[in-house]
Amino acid sequence: LSRGLGDVYKRQDSFFVGFSENLSEGGLFIATFCPPAVGERVDLSVDLEGAPALLVQGIVRWHRLSEFGEPTGCGVQFVNLHPDQEDILGGALDAAEQTPLFYDL
Repeated sequence: LSRGLGDVYKRQDSFFVGFSENLSEGGLFIATFCPPAVGERVDLSVDLEGAPALLVQGIVRWHRLSEFGEPTGCGVQFVNLHPDQEDILGGALDAAEQTPLFYDL
């Protein structure tokens, strides 16, 4: 499931802005020029189509760098998901898989 909307995420002592992409049951990628440090915990609000926003915690696991060595985003692993959150996330991902990307005209 990919998104292209600007989101604001909270790190331990400040906020950062990014675009969430590649959402999965285990986490997501956030495109941002100022990612939190690898290992840092972040609070996320994940907006899902047809479902309430999920307020979850994550840990930054890796950074993506440009060919010039500049950060372009980070991979965040979800931690401490409640079973209800897992169900909501799984349902949203299942629904997204059933939605065609291309339509015949």
